[in-house]
Amino acid sequence: FDETFHEEMTFADYVGYLTNPTPDRRYYLNQQHLVKTFPDIAPDVHVPDYIDRSKLHSVFFWFGSKGIKSPLHYDWKHNLLAQIHGAKKLVLYDPKHLARLYPYSRRTAIPHLSRVDVDDPDLDRFPRFADAEPIEDVLQAGDMDLARSIRDQRGEQAWWRP
Repeated sequence: FDETFHEEMTFADYVGYLTNPTPDRRYYLNQQHLVKTFPDIAPDVHVPDYIDRSKLHSVFFWFGSKGIKSPLHYDWKHNLLAQIHGAKKLVLYDPKHLARLYPYSRRTAIPHLSRVDVDDPDLDRFPRFADAEPIEDVLQAGDMDLARSIRDQRGEQAWWRP
């Protein structure tokens, strides 16, 4: 991870930073519960008809400035990733490459994260990563991607890094 810090601000100030970015700072508002954090806009977010609402756990928002990267990870639950504005590059890996992705130990708080920096892998520390085969995709505004949980017994989930 890059060095991170937390800063409290109003959402209006945050949007101001996103629309007028500075080269030395990137902002990322992550995993904000839609109904709790943004109750005024929650009614404007429509769940697609093909989603079984009885199985819908929650709706979260992530807002980030250009250049924000998430570490390589998998999710515990199925997800729909909807790109609202701009574009997002996804780097996906088939679960059969799990050992090559060097996840943290299950005894840690972050077993769903990879220790490998996809953009600058240290192949001396993580040599098997060289044999992991990425699948890359770019989501454009209006696109949506299904990310299945790693627990899906059909093995369709890919590790991914939005």
